[in-house]
Amino acid sequence: MKQIDLIVIGAGASGYAAAITAAKMGLRVRLIDGSAKTARKVAASGNGRCNLSNLDVTPSRYSTSNPERLAEILALGQGKVADFFADLGVLTVADEAGRLYPWSNRSASVVDALVLSAQALGVEQTTAQVTGILPQGEGYLVQTDVGAFFAPQVIVAVGSPASPSVGGRDNPWVEALGLATIPYRPALVALTVDKRYFSLKGCRAKAQATLSDGGKSVRKEEGEVLFGEGTLSGILSMQLSLDLPKCAHPTVELDLLPTLSEEDVKQALIARREGQKAEKLFVGLLDKPLAYCLLKEAGVSLDEISVSDAKLAQVAHRAKHW
Repeated sequence: MKQIDLIVIGAGASGYAAAITAAKMGLRVRLIDGSAKTARKVAASGNGRCNLSNLDVTPSRYSTSNPERLAEILALGQGKVADFFADLGVLTVADEAGRLYPWSNRSASVVDALVLSAQALGVEQTTAQVTGILPQGEGYLVQTDVGAFFAPQVIVAVGSPASPSVGGRDNPWVEALGLATIPYRPALVALTVDKRYFSLKGCRAKAQATLSDGGKSVRKEEGEVLFGEGTLSGILSMQLSLDLPKCAHPTVELDLLPTLSEEDVKQALIARREGQKAEKLFVGLLDKPLAYCLLKEAGVSLDEISVSDAKLAQVAHRAKHW
């Protein structure tokens, strides 16, 4: 067995980046992962599109109790992230919010680039479950279910237990090393909603969402919201979920037409109502199931014709405060 200079544990985004960078520096690298199908979280990220970075990577965009450490991390700079992937053959493009995606708009392109680059650089990939790491001489002995591997240096890039369906798992041996760890908590996850909204599965809208705790506003986000079967997802919802554990009595309010005032919405509906059934009022504005649900909650029947001003005012209010 040839001598290895570095073992990287975990073949996700960070593990591959570390292995590739080290191999480019001339180190002989072994990459160990518990699954033969690597980088599964990369493949699942961004709803299959893979959000690589952001053009506006600034400290104010982060929630942290350690701003000094954050500044050290961000010193890398967004440009170097784009350069790293460009070197792998992955061209990138930014959306209107500055989020950086592969030009192909498919995460599979990123996974392929990482895997092929590692192979081309001679990175030895081993499929094995790590069970422990022991100091030995001038290095470390990495114990696995298929044998032990030695290297002078080891990088642990195992990630968190999040999303076990795509490789997330607990790694109790990490704590046994005596390394400082931060307790895991749910973050950047979908929000669960009441059963009466299950029929909205598949709907999406550009909205503003406000997370409140006992009536006090905690956080506001604007962007696309996606309705699932019992869930509210999309980047907007995931951003709100970061502050959800802090709330004793959380509520989320949606403004489904954030670029219009409540009066503007009312007047737009008045202009559309003459001789029209209520079900036609939001054509071109909201997904049909979403519009129907909104009208129902405002007390308006779908086949009601020429809805009154008073009822349209209720509908407009509901659209802005749902």
